[in-house]
Amino acid sequence: MGFPRQRWQMFPPSGDVTLAIARELAVPLPLAQVLVNRGVTLSGARAFLQPETVPIPAAVAEFPGLAACIDRLAAALNGGEAIAICGDYDVDGMTSTALLLRTFWQLGGRASYEIPSRMTEGYGINERIVSDLHARGVGVIVTVDNGIAAIAPIALAVSLGMTVVVTDHHDVPAELPPTPYILNPKLLPPTSPYGAIAGVGVAYVLGLGLAERFGMADALAQPLLDLFTLGTIADLASLTGINRVLVQRGLQGLSRSPIVGIQALMAVACPDAIATDKPETVGFRLGPRINAIGRIGDPQTVIELLTTADRAIADHLAQTCEQVNRHRQALCQRIESEAIAYVDGVGLDVVTARVLILVDREVQAWLNPDREGESWHHGVIGIVAARLVERYGAPVFLGSLEQGDRLRFSVRGIPEFHVFESLEILKDLRTSGGGHRAAGGFTLPLCHLEETRSRLKRFALEQQVAAEHICPLVTVDAQLPLAEISPLLWQHLERLQPCGMGNAEPVFWAENVTVRSQQQRKQSLSLELVDDQGTQWRAVAWRWAHFLPLPSPLDVAYKLRMNEWQQRRTLELELVGVRLTRAWQPTLTLPRAPQSGRSAQWYDLQQAARPLPRPLLLYGQDRPAEKFPGDVDCDRPRRHYHGLVLWTLPPSLEHLRWLLAIAQPQAIYLGRHVPAIPAIVPLTEHLIRDCYMEASLPLLELSQKYWVSPRVILACLRSLGLPCADYPPTGTPGAEWAAMEAWYRSAAAELAPQLSFHD
Repeated sequence: MGFPRQRWQMFPPSGDVTLAIARELAVPLPLAQVLVNRGVTLSGARAFLQPETVPIPAAVAEFPGLAACIDRLAAALNGGEAIAICGDYDVDGMTSTALLLRTFWQLGGRASYEIPSRMTEGYGINERIVSDLHARGVGVIVTVDNGIAAIAPIALAVSLGMTVVVTDHHDVPAELPPTPYILNPKLLPPTSPYGAIAGVGVAYVLGLGLAERFGMADALAQPLLDLFTLGTIADLASLTGINRVLVQRGLQGLSRSPIVGIQALMAVACPDAIATDKPETVGFRLGPRINAIGRIGDPQTVIELLTTADRAIADHLAQTCEQVNRHRQALCQRIESEAIAYVDGVGLDVVTARVLILVDREVQAWLNPDREGESWHHGVIGIVAARLVERYGAPVFLGSLEQGDRLRFSVRGIPEFHVFESLEILKDLRTSGGGHRAAGGFTLPLCHLEETRSRLKRFALEQQVAAEHICPLVTVDAQLPLAEISPLLWQHLERLQPCGMGNAEPVFWAENVTVRSQQQRKQSLSLELVDDQGTQWRAVAWRWAHFLPLPSPLDVAYKLRMNEWQQRRTLELELVGVRLTRAWQPTLTLPRAPQSGRSAQWYDLQQAARPLPRPLLLYGQDRPAEKFPGDVDCDRPRRHYHGLVLWTLPPSLEHLRWLLAIAQPQAIYLGRHVPAIPAIVPLTEHLIRDCYMEASLPLLELSQKYWVSPRVILACLRSLGLPCADYPPTGTPGAEWAAMEAWYRSAAAELAPQLSFHD
């Protein structure tokens, strides 16, 4: 039996403000508490819940360079200049490219596009693209979702007499590209409502400005908004500010989009007619099918899908997206399965390591030593890395070996581990790469792999990433008992939509919930939950099949979901977290140790004269009884002994006192062996099992069973939410673990003064 080892982070209750919002807007307290958690004030709450009423400030007034960019592109369109869009292969870059391509074509322009090869060129505009476009007679290049750091390629374009318009949303470097035409929300004041727009948002601002200049805003407004909505959600942009307002409007009309490619994609991705007015429909249905093309397919497929006017062509291209996405799913499943099999199979202690670094060649050599495995496709290892973070709660570095002994890594972090800073300490080892706080990627010569591992672990420790941080994080908004859930409450909570990055779906928790039934459904769990009032709800736990069966009772953290199946709508819970309920406690027993009746002389076993005097008691994990023939007892004392051999120390000083009091040895021979002790994660899972199997736990016996100190056990139980109030306070599991390791390496001279003997 497994158990989701998690750490719950609770928002503090905000009683007065929550109550004021609830009264002012006539909304339930749980909704008001979520608004406070999202940083919404009383004065801004009404606008947040009604984004359709929020006026959109003019983009020209917000972006200082927008008017100049519109002027230059309008001149190019009127003058018949050849315009080329340089996009990117991710969903943001592809939707941005399609958006401006449709705009330029609709306005009568000569426009084409170019996207760098993910496999051979990597991200962004490069000098090869500039040279090719110049050779084709292109006079104006417009970058989308890239270009802000492309100093050399843009300098080359300018030197060739070309104009470059940069539209990007990535961090601004110290040196800007040599062009006066730059649009980037990172150059705006922090208070700007446009500050969170993605690359497709910048393209939308530019495209709509051009449409207004040419009097074509009515014809282009809806398709541009549809592409903005699709790209913003699928790229996981923050749904705050202008993004929230525009996405809310865009979702209302997405199912009726005039873009035949979106219609075709919906027909493939949503055959059950699931509601398309929710961000999760775009994020989990449409987005992956577009993203799959950018990861392992040809971006031209998506560009043509989103720009064609022919429904037959769109249907064919949508089917291509579907097939590529299925292949992507299979690749992710295979890579994830191999990674998990390796970590669990070799017993890799992720908590101790602090950072999980896996390379396809090493993993597959362990799984299949007799044959060479298929390399991990670097286009999907980022997805798998994110899944492994969810599973193990550690920063994950996944590497795929490419030709020329070069590793390409994709990185996903945890809140306490800054990915970009970790890549900075590898600057002299890696050949390329970059990222931000939560994610990144880089390439590395294979010969530097071990040095990279060493530096990353040291970096994690220096950043004070503790053992307790290597644990999936569940952020909880408020307590909401099962009896208080209702369809009416769900309707109120729907006013928080659109939810996504920057405006997460609310997570509630309920305590002391009984798991009445649980069944595996593919990789997930289907459960029936009931509280102590008899209130029952159906719940689903995605990708939790490996935790079957969950113990009961539990505290549960959950989201509310409206399940739509065969034209039936049923409210249910989606479990995102569980923990041992604080309302139920196992009974721990720790008897007082008896007093020893005699003093004893301590010796180092390796230096002691042989043969050792008999009778002898041999004690310790994996003690070699065959090496000590004669009048020898093992492990459990049955009489008094002349000598006691401690092959390994007992788990604690308390254990040692018990042993000495019963055995009454005259001489103690201390070995230098350290027992094999389970890591914190498996130990915690064992303790959960023990807690639910036995109502009363003898602490000393439990400690002896796993060769860990009682203080480690207490710390682990407390980390699960069990206070163990009758026992002295302990440190964190990691701190107690370190103290136990120091104990096991103690010398006789250190131990003797700690024991009180009586002659």
